[in-house]
Amino acid sequence: MARTRTLLQLRTSVRDQADLQSLTLRHPDATINTFINSEIQALREQISAVGISHFLTSATGSLTAGVSTGFPYRLLDLSALSPGIVRIFGLDIQLTNQRWQALRAVDFSERTQYQPELGSTSAGTVPEAWANVTTYTLAILPAPGYAVPYRVYYLPVLADLTLDADTFDGIAGFEDAVVYGACLRCVSRDQHAEVFSILQAERERHWQRILQNCSKVSAAGAVFRRQDSLGRRRRFTNWSW
Repeated sequence: MARTRTLLQLRTSVRDQADLQSLTLRHPDATINTFINSEIQALREQISAVGISHFLTSATGSLTAGVSTGFPYRLLDLSALSPGIVRIFGLDIQLTNQRWQALRAVDFSERTQYQPELGSTSAGTVPEAWANVTTYTLAILPAPGYAVPYRVYYLPVLADLTLDADTFDGIAGFEDAVVYGACLRCVSRDQHAEVFSILQAERERHWQRILQNCSKVSAAGAVFRRQDSLGRRRRFTNWSW
């Protein structure tokens, strides 16, 4: 459900809620625009980090078989994705039976823990996990034994709103949190402690409403969960038990 608001509408709401209608010299439009854009970027990351996928998009490709030269894993480079990646939130692969399987997100520290046992062949190996190497590159663990189709889910880079007619999709009133966040930035400069507390409470109320209203369409808990992956790695490594 889209609920777009223009930059002009958002800025007008900030001035109204923070009582800044006449303070155009101390709080010029350009400064408020900067605060609004910063709050939009922060909201998109906060929403995505708790498992709400409204702002995510996806892209497809194919993993090449074998490890990348000089690495113990297949390196997946996503730097060509447009308009760019803020953070990656999921990676699925398509198995030979046409079913899709989600790979687990693991820490980069586990990058060498999925190598085949010495002397074994990696032919037919199916990846089980991925780890961020950089913002745009992933380590696929273990490296696939054959070409594997994939779909990656990520938060795309969003250009700042610059023109009054530029719009932000508030989905279902998410922009209220943006407005109150921008208000907080304005009044913190004026050092109005009482007003700051009121606006901070309003922003928290709107944030809790967003989480509550989205709970039925989002995964519970954080996107990335730490797991004991020791058992899952057992068949890939030559460890003593």
